[in-house]
Amino acid sequence: MKTKTFVILLIACAVLTLVTYMTLNHDDAGTKQGKMGEKLFSDLPLNAVAAVTVKGPDESVTLKKGENIWLVENRFNYPASFSLLTDIVNNLKDAAIGRSFKADEETLSRLSLQSPDKKEKAAEQRGVQVILQDKDRKVLADVMVGKARPEGGHYLMLAKEPTVYLVDKTFKTLNKKLADWLDKELTEEINAADIEKVVCRDSEKILYTFKRPEKGKDAEFEGTVPEGKTLKNAKVNEVFGALSYFRIDDIADPAKKAEETGLDKALCFEFYLFDGTVYKAYPGKELTEDKEKSYFKAEVAYLAPEKKAEEKKEEPDKADKKEEKTQPPEKTQKPEEKPKTEADVSADAKKLNEKISPWIYVISKWKREKFVANTDDFFEEVKAAPKPEAKEGVMTPPVPVPAAEIQPPRTEAEVSPPAPGTDAEVKPEDEEAEAAESKDAEPAEDEDSEAEEVKLEDEDSEAERAEPEPPAQTQPPKTEAGAEPPKPEAEVQPPPASGTGAEVKPGAQAEPPKPQGAKGAKRFFNNFFASFAFLASFARDKKSIIFQDNSPK
Repeated sequence: MKTKTFVILLIACAVLTLVTYMTLNHDDAGTKQGKMGEKLFSDLPLNAVAAVTVKGPDESVTLKKGENIWLVENRFNYPASFSLLTDIVNNLKDAAIGRSFKADEETLSRLSLQSPDKKEKAAEQRGVQVILQDKDRKVLADVMVGKARPEGGHYLMLAKEPTVYLVDKTFKTLNKKLADWLDKELTEEINAADIEKVVCRDSEKILYTFKRPEKGKDAEFEGTVPEGKTLKNAKVNEVFGALSYFRIDDIADPAKKAEETGLDKALCFEFYLFDGTVYKAYPGKELTEDKEKSYFKAEVAYLAPEKKAEEKKEEPDKADKKEEKTQPPEKTQKPEEKPKTEADVSADAKKLNEKISPWIYVISKWKREKFVANTDDFFEEVKAAPKPEAKEGVMTPPVPVPAAEIQPPRTEAEVSPPAPGTDAEVKPEDEEAEAAESKDAEPAEDEDSEAEEVKLEDEDSEAERAEPEPPAQTQPPKTEAGAEPPKPEAEVQPPPASGTGAEVKPGAQAEPPKPQGAKGAKRFFNNFFASFAFLASFARDKKSIIFQDNSPK
């Protein structure tokens, strides 16, 4: 083989080897982060992150690490919300790959993964760019975050790479306005019950003062209550709770003049806590561009609480002995449970004042209204006690009248004929007519017959009738010789069976519907006993008639 040919073959082999090596390395690099379940930023150095930039379609915010806290660089270096910051960084660090794929321009627009700098694209097609940098502003990670997947997860892609990743984390805190990245918690939780006194003053005098006589008591007005008025406790409690869970909306430019914000003539509201902490609040004017918000400024100080006269200092040895007696030896007080000393409270107040006093805040209108400036708003007219009404004007409830159905049934004495010799004694003609009537009614006589039910109607109908029903007209019985006397009681024939059409006496009312339920049962027994009493009286009358018919005339 010639030397020239050998050199050409050697060069060709070297080129093929180089191409093969580069191809293999490129495939490994492309699939290194594309394996399912792997962390996308497993090698991200969290401790090296010193700046975070979040750029959206409309606004961008840059957070930087200060000496002790994180700051919002493009918001006058105001303290940042540390919870929002850690949420973003930790989610990037722990994001695991669900799947990956190549995407074209149409897919990027659909998944909101276009760059926020592409103004020609619609806002919903552009994503949020997150850039992590170290203290030298070297880029540690550059990620484009797109839409969230409804089933869970988020679409994102690395800068300058066409690969789209679906990760298992969500980034809900990215779509925030610039003001949302501020640390909005102005003060720690202040319980209204811990406030001893509230003083409102202007530049010349004190407008009003409310003070609790002791902890746990209601605040009292230090001054003279206007005549005919009383204190509105709800309004007083509103002022005492003005600083509870106090959060700001935004901050204003610290370079603004006091005349612009109205803080040069603002009232001062002083809140004195029982532990000696004093909060001073200065509500200012409304914003020119937004009437629903106002300027606000706050300060914190410490004033040692006054000791009451009855509180005497105990000697150290006596105090120690008292603690030994009252506190069980096996229970020792934990360090975190020890109450703060005056030095601790003073140091905390100084630290908080350094944090909040330099700033001009923006608060909502409803928060501004809790700082009541007009003293008259705390009072209302005394409501006159209602006069007792005269007895004759008092409406007494009507006495309930028992219903007819609950009246007691008639007794035998009530339905029996009157005793002889009285004014109501029945005359012979009436007795003869009654005998004839009973003779005609013999076929229908029975305690269960329909004629008796018609005659002995229920108490409801009896109560409704105003006048008694007139008796039926009957012909007097024949008294000629040979007239057949009425049959004795023993010979009375039973009434025809049900359904034979027993005649109803003239003037009788139609049969009422049979009652139902407990009420119907009561009516049945009432009718039964009344029928029984009637039959007994009827037998006695008939017996006397027989004796009269047999007597000689």
